[in-house]
Amino acid sequence: MAELRGFRLSYHLLRLILLLLPLTTTFAQLSVPGGGGICSDSIRCEKGCCSKDNQCGFTPEHCGEGCKSNCDATADCGQYAKPGQQDCPINVCCR
Repeated sequence: MAELRGFRLSYHLLRLILLLLPLTTTFAQLSVPGGGGICSDSIRCEKGCCSKDNQCGFTPEHCGEGCKSNCDATADCGQYAKPGQQDCPINVCCR
């Protein structure tokens, strides 16, 4: 019976970890200025350019001089989107 309780505890702990794991990634990305995430010479940005300071984003500081990868990336909408795609649908803030 004790083994069964131990199994249940392990099972529930594993479920909790798997549930919370995506949140840690989200908070890590939000804590970076611009909300774009962190990159390096070997880790590319999911979206945006990888700056010389290892941060992802779409600003000239990210995509200009010293850019490491994805240097031609553009935002989906907003100031750093391709010409003609700057309007943000339903007034959401775009980067």
